[in-house]
Amino acid sequence: MLGVRRAAAFLGIGISTATSGSPRLALTDQSAWRFFPDPAPEELTREAVEEFIIWVIGNAIRELDSHFSGFLDEVWLACEFAKLHGTEVAADFAPKGIDQKTNAASKFEIVLRALDSANDDTGALRSLSAARNSLSHSHGVVTDRYTNLKGALEVRWLGLEARLQQGDTYIVIGASPGDFGIQAPDPSLGATVQVVVVERTKKFAVGQRITLAPLDLHEICFFYMHLTERVLDALQDYLRRQGILAHEVANT
Repeated sequence: MLGVRRAAAFLGIGISTATSGSPRLALTDQSAWRFFPDPAPEELTREAVEEFIIWVIGNAIRELDSHFSGFLDEVWLACEFAKLHGTEVAADFAPKGIDQKTNAASKFEIVLRALDSANDDTGALRSLSAARNSLSHSHGVVTDRYTNLKGALEVRWLGLEARLQQGDTYIVIGASPGDFGIQAPDPSLGATVQVVVVERTKKFAVGQRITLAPLDLHEICFFYMHLTERVLDALQDYLRRQGILAHEVANT
């Protein structure tokens, strides 16, 4: 959750600041150094803002990926110690961790296997890692190195979608930024609100720049929360099977 909060905060500060008002390239009040004209030409400022947003997005995804990876390290160690429940070990025993592995998707797969949990497709996590690498190492432009389809990178994640449903027909509530009004397809009939988990996909060809909308990025934050809860549920089930039960401590 620390990674999710950091990513969400950085996105909020970065994108909101860059897209509102008149951003400046000079620290006029804080430093005498000048690297750009002040005021900077409009075209230069616009280009800098575009590059800054790419930088913010790449670092936000890096925060998500890095903290989730660290979380998986801790779950792995908890699992390794749980295997020893009720057994004798040497006083200097130390389980071998997985922190030397750098790919969060591979760690996710290893941890779920250790917890005897159904192994979900790790493709979505791998696609986000590839997007992060493209944003960090090639200015957001997809290269052959970071593709998962022939000539393209398909980025995948899960999102929550609120719908106003009438039979087989529905509209998505708040589908557009700032649009949270509710209007049923047929206002003369009753409707129900349903919230569903949906898979999102965006495809970027080699040479194309990755573009993710603010709503996409918040859904990606939610996706990492979903994965965290999935791992914690699997860990809890595993601990129960190992005979390690949670006890309520009475307030004193």
